[in-house]
Amino acid sequence: MVISQAQAIVFKNKPIVLTLKDAVLLSLRNNPSVQQEEIQRVADKFALVLAKNQFQPQYAFTASNSFSHAVSSGAPSSSTTWAANPSVTLENNYGTALDLTSTNTLTNGTYNPEMELQVTQPLIRGFGKPVVDAALNNAKDTEIINRLTFKSTAISTVSTVINDYLSLVQSYQTYAVDKDSLNNYEQTVTNDRAMIAAGSMAKSDIVQAEAQVESQKATLQTDLTNIETSKNQLLNALGLPPRTPITVPKHFNFVKVEKEIEGEGGLPDLTLSSNAAVANNIAYQQSLITIRTLRRNLLVDQDNQRWQLNLTASETLGGGSGGGQNAGLKSLTNGSNHNETAGLSLTVPIDDVSAQNATIDQQVSLEQALIGLQESKRSLLETVQTDYNTVVNNKKGLKISLDALKLQKQTVYISEQKQLAGRVSTFEVITNQKNLSTQLETVVDNEISYLQSLVALEQEAGVVLEPWYVKLRY
Repeated sequence: MVISQAQAIVFKNKPIVLTLKDAVLLSLRNNPSVQQEEIQRVADKFALVLAKNQFQPQYAFTASNSFSHAVSSGAPSSSTTWAANPSVTLENNYGTALDLTSTNTLTNGTYNPEMELQVTQPLIRGFGKPVVDAALNNAKDTEIINRLTFKSTAISTVSTVINDYLSLVQSYQTYAVDKDSLNNYEQTVTNDRAMIAAGSMAKSDIVQAEAQVESQKATLQTDLTNIETSKNQLLNALGLPPRTPITVPKHFNFVKVEKEIEGEGGLPDLTLSSNAAVANNIAYQQSLITIRTLRRNLLVDQDNQRWQLNLTASETLGGGSGGGQNAGLKSLTNGSNHNETAGLSLTVPIDDVSAQNATIDQQVSLEQALIGLQESKRSLLETVQTDYNTVVNNKKGLKISLDALKLQKQTVYISEQKQLAGRVSTFEVITNQKNLSTQLETVVDNEISYLQSLVALEQEAGVVLEPWYVKLRY
């Protein structure tokens, strides 16, 4: 959903009302970071295809043509040679390599084909699935890490958009509270003027109320600036132009938004939250996969220090000379031209310091990664517990602020009624009204803080996308 400049002009006087769900879905479609990761996935997928191709047949074909002319002892001679040589190689998961080569040469009309099949089997170094499949398994794990990176980008984007959306809601709600307060202050000035006209109040007593009205107007201007700032942050997170006309619903449904963020199951207890974090936290999962890769690399480096003993066997058919039975395709099947070989080759590394150093480096890296994994898990669980406690405390603080708001509304009502009866001063009424405004803003702040702490907990647990039923296309 990209809004052009022409569309922006059309909607200039009619802003688009975005719900929180609209913002979440729009961010996944339009955010530049998500789009870049989607493009990167094309290259990531091909890297895995390339690794799998190692165990697929590899085909090759070469062809050549040559002409020669020579004169010897006054006698000229010429020769024309055509050659076409297809080949195919195949490696299996145990290191066995098969090479099938066909040599097809046509010289001066004489065709003498040759076909050779060679099998090489490592018996010590390079033998066995764990070693041979190490590169493929590393590529598979790299693909999983790439998927997790994509998911991490999506989670970070959605979390940012939710927080920015809530900040914009907070700015609008604060503006609404301050505007209502301005109305109350203006009503107080009206009441004071009526009492002055009736002779029950001195003219000087109205100055404080009028000053509060002007001060509140300045506050509203600050609120409008905050709204624009919050709106621009949200537009940036959504990947939309700065002046795109958007707004949020006038009436903020806190209960609805809370359910949207929590999902159907609601807020799980601390144990379930911790288990979810261990199972889904992106950074922790990437650390687990990295350790698997380091273990494979260590296995390969240890294998590189072993003796290399290879068994090689070959069968050659054809390759005759001249014409007759030793020429043409018959030479491949007549049994007159064949050659069989078998042999062993042994390579013994002596003081291969380079290979030893690589093994030591891998062992050190693995040990460091294992220690780091334990620290990551401990830190993750501590962060989840802190975030969970923050959510619980924010929920309690919200309830307390709502109770205090009820009492403050009663206090303002009573003081206003007393003012009409001339029993309290304007100063006391304004003070109570300011306290009410402050308490209203406290409720708004606590609502937003509570919702944002929910997002922080879900982000740490890696489950931000689940309540929105988002399925990424890997």
